[in-house]
Amino acid sequence: SLFSNPIIYHFRNEWQSQWKVAMLEVFSLPDDLVWFTCNHDHVFIDSDLNMINSIENKLRDLSNNFPYVSCMFSHWTGQFHSRQLKFIQDNKGNYFKKTELIEDQKNYFILLEKSSVSLQILNKPLLYYWWFEHDYGDGWMPRSDTSSPGTSVISSNSASLCPYKEIVRHFDGDTHIHLSIN
Repeated sequence: SLFSNPIIYHFRNEWQSQWKVAMLEVFSLPDDLVWFTCNHDHVFIDSDLNMINSIENKLRDLSNNFPYVSCMFSHWTGQFHSRQLKFIQDNKGNYFKKTELIEDQKNYFILLEKSSVSLQILNKPLLYYWWFEHDYGDGWMPRSDTSSPGTSVISSNSASLCPYKEIVRHFDGDTHIHLSIN
């Protein structure tokens, strides 16, 4: 079964050194996929595990062609918003491609994108890239996507699956993209 032996700690990592220790434990487990969550207020709303099992199988298939794979299973409306953002502007006024749609199927779409969202199913190579390929110094990092400048992990492009069926809901989670929750 999927994630049959969860490891749950009752504290939050705050520093890259703590994340590295935690990741070494995760890397010792046999499954290559990790349900990575730094948020505790997202409710599983699906009626069964069929979609999750399907996602797991698709991510395994994707990993044959992409070194980094993930599934954005929360902030569902934000994923659709992100899909529309083909280009974004940096603080110097330069535009660059944010996402590329690489597959669109009946039950999901897949973007090639850089994302450090702290609530994903992702593969171990992407976790390794996040926490071991860069030195974040002594920046406070309670999540992979901490909003303080310079304290989010640096991500590489990954094949990121987003199901059309909502699986997990963060009921007040769309304010950052200026979508009303009403």
